[in-house]
Amino acid sequence: MHISDHKHSNKLYHYPNDDNAMLKRIAIRFTLLFFTIANIDTLVDWSLGLLDLLFDYLHLLLDLVEYSIENLLGLLFSTGHYQSEIIMVNGAIVFAIYLTYRCYQGFPQFIDHQKRNFIAAHIRRNRRNSTYWRGLNLISKRPLHEVLRIIC
Repeated sequence: MHISDHKHSNKLYHYPNDDNAMLKRIAIRFTLLFFTIANIDTLVDWSLGLLDLLFDYLHLLLDLVEYSIENLLGLLFSTGHYQSEIIMVNGAIVFAIYLTYRCYQGFPQFIDHQKRNFIAAHIRRNRRNSTYWRGLNLISKRPLHEVLRIIC
């Protein structure tokens, strides 16, 4: 019985049917790895350029919001430039304190959620590996068993 015939097999994971399929996948991965290593300088340069462009647009957006709030405060409360900046800084400090408090409150639930996800992923991986192992025939299991015997 092959792994793909098993009723509990996960459709996301495909195990090679023969050596040619495995060699084809290894060749594709090796080609992608070679391309990435050969062009790493260009890829890093493009990534940094896009990141710089993103930060420039974010800075422009923040300047627009700051200018709009400053003008709104000036119209509503007849404040000058300095007083508007003081109001915005105080508002930002209050907002930062509020966010810190909310993060402090939510941190234990976040850790519990991460633990549950980690345990679930570990269980799924163990089930997938055991299903794969049960699906192998004895000829395929022998080299793996020998490697495990040498390691352990």
